[in-house]
Amino acid sequence: MREPSSPRGRRRQRRSGGTPQPVASPWQNIRNPLPPIEPLSADQIESIHRASLTVLAEIGMKVTDPEARRILADGGARIDTTEETVFLDPEMVEETVAHAPSEFILKARNPSRSLTIGGNHLTFSGVGGPAFVSDLDRGRRTGTYAELCDYKRLFQCFDIIHYA
Repeated sequence: MREPSSPRGRRRQRRSGGTPQPVASPWQNIRNPLPPIEPLSADQIESIHRASLTVLAEIGMKVTDPEARRILADGGARIDTTEETVFLDPEMVEETVAHAPSEFILKARNPSRSLTIGGNHLTFSGVGGPAFVSDLDRGRRTGTYAELCDYKRLFQCFDIIHYA
């Protein structure tokens, strides 16, 4: 059982403004100083990559947006319009990935809030919105618009969340 604090300690706490509050760091771009964790070997990663190329070439992926299918077709993809499926040639995927930058800047209206994505930069964000919410009184349920608004307000209170 916790011992009650002395009257003198309580007076000192009242004079100093009460319980000390944690100090939040200001908004900032964050870099990870540690090397990346490598749970898979280079051979395992290559095996997964080759399997993904096979899936994209032989099974394809469903793309329901007609404009997206047109853009992919213009880039050399084979399209099955009846099934809305796009098949990507492995060479096309490899060439496209080779042109992707290892990092890029997500520009903000306020330049001091622009974010670098990739490399050893860390960013924190919320998801699009709560498809489901849960509380102790009502349990898990489908999220409402009001709960989405609460979620967005909550995320905008934290300087560590880069974008919500």
